[in-house]
Amino acid sequence: MPISRRLAIFAVFAWLSAGCVAARPRPQVLGDEPALDDTLKKLIDAHNDEREKKDLPPLEENDALKKAAQAHADDMAKRRKMDHTGGDGSTPFKRIEKAGYRYQRAGENIAYGQRGLDELMDAWMTSPGHKRNILGKFKQIGVAYAIDEDGTPYWCVTFGTPLPQ
Repeated sequence: MPISRRLAIFAVFAWLSAGCVAARPRPQVLGDEPALDDTLKKLIDAHNDEREKKDLPPLEENDALKKAAQAHADDMAKRRKMDHTGGDGSTPFKRIEKAGYRYQRAGENIAYGQRGLDELMDAWMTSPGHKRNILGKFKQIGVAYAIDEDGTPYWCVTFGTPLPQ
């Protein structure tokens, strides 16, 4: 896929459940915690808006998925490298498990450089792999955002369907 300017997006997919899915403190990118929380809530809403267009059930926020996403967004921003492989060599699935989430199915979308949610969602929805995750057979979501020292935003969204209780 061509890389245009500071836009580069990758999707990861796992072989799980017969489907394709495959040391700075958290930055205050929008000035204060309520504004950051509002942006992350709007990001979940944007995912659910896309799902609603296809008559799919909404994704519910999950704290463990959010923890995994935030850890990876922070790691990417710290290293100034967008990659599904963490600085410690971890995969999205290992990070999700480390956060305490036990899944039937899991996935991750990452991006960097997009400064607004419309730009971010447009990029993901025009990428077949990312779109497949957004519209996938997931039940839960965790979203995160971090910035590097130059102000470049890094995004991470983790998706999951938990193991049955």
